[in-house]
Amino acid sequence: MKYICECINSLFFDVDSAKCGCSNTYGVQFINPFDGKNFDIDLINKKRMEIVENFRSGILPERCNGCYMLKEDLTGEIDKALPKELDHVFVSNWYHCNCGCIYCTNRRATKLKITNKCKKSDFYDLFPTIKKLCSEGYIGENTRITSIGGEPTMLKEYDKIMSHLLKYTKGHVIILSNGIKFSNTIYKILKKGNAELIISIDSGTRDMYKRIKRVDKFKDVLNNAKKYLKANPNNKNSVYFKYIMVKGLNDNWDELSACLNVSREIGINKLYLDVDSNKANFDNPIPEHWYELFDKFLSVPDLETYIHDYCKQILEKKHIF
Repeated sequence: MKYICECINSLFFDVDSAKCGCSNTYGVQFINPFDGKNFDIDLINKKRMEIVENFRSGILPERCNGCYMLKEDLTGEIDKALPKELDHVFVSNWYHCNCGCIYCTNRRATKLKITNKCKKSDFYDLFPTIKKLCSEGYIGENTRITSIGGEPTMLKEYDKIMSHLLKYTKGHVIILSNGIKFSNTIYKILKKGNAELIISIDSGTRDMYKRIKRVDKFKDVLNNAKKYLKANPNNKNSVYFKYIMVKGLNDNWDELSACLNVSREIGINKLYLDVDSNKANFDNPIPEHWYELFDKFLSVPDLETYIHDYCKQILEKKHIF
C-alpha cells in the first residue's frame, strides 16, 4: 500500500527545528537543532525525498504512524515529482504571548512569563531564511502561510516576515491569535481577501475567560474582533472564534452557549471547537459528555460550526491521541 500526505511538501519553523509541516506540529524533523543560521535546503529536500520513497514503498516513518493526515494513495499522487514551490510554510519561531492560557504547551515547556512588549524571538531570527526561500523560488504564488505558536503581534519581526512573504505569494494565509492586541498588519492581510484570522476565545463570559487565559481582556478581544471584521466585510468567515474545551472548566453547554451568543452579538459567523490536547492529556479517556457537546455544537442552525479532523479522530478512539 502506498501513502500520501498533504503536508509532505511543507515546512514548519518551530523554536528548535525546521520540520515537516504536520498540522499537529509533531512532524518529521529535517534540521534539529535549528538556530536560524544552519538552514540547508538541500538537506531538507534529501530528507523529504526519503519520506516520499518510504511512502511509495508502503513504509511509514515512526512519527507518521497513526496520523489522521496520512491517507492511502489511490491515484498514484506520491509517484509524481515534488514541485519546487512549497505548498505550505508555518511560522512559529517564538513563544511570546500577552496571555497565559492554562492549556498552553509552550508555556509549560518554557516557563515564559506573560508579556505586553514586542520582542525578538528568544530562539532565532527567521527573516534571513524566509528571504532565502523567497529569492530561490521555494515561495511561489500559491504557497500557503500559517503563523502559530505565541501571539504573532508580540514578535518584533512578525510584520517584516509577513510583508516579505506576501510579496511572493497570493496563497491562503491563516493567522492564529488571541485577539488581545489589535494589529494593523493583520488588518491589512485580512483586507487582501485571502486570509483567515482564528481568535482563541475559549469562553463566553468574562469570568471564564480570566480563568482560562489568566488575563482580564475579554472585552478587548470582542472589540478587536469587531474591528477585524471590518477589514473584509464581504466575507463573514474571514474572522472566527476558536473554543478549546478544558476538562472541568469550560466543557459545559452553558459556557459554550454563551460563546455562541457573544459571537452572534458582534457578527462572528464561524466557530471552531477544539480540545485541550496537551501532552499531559495523551491517552486520557474522553469525558462522555463531550460527545453530546460536540453534537449540540455542530447542530447550531444559524452559525457555521465545525470541529477539526483530529478532534474526530480523538472522539473515535475515545482518548486524546
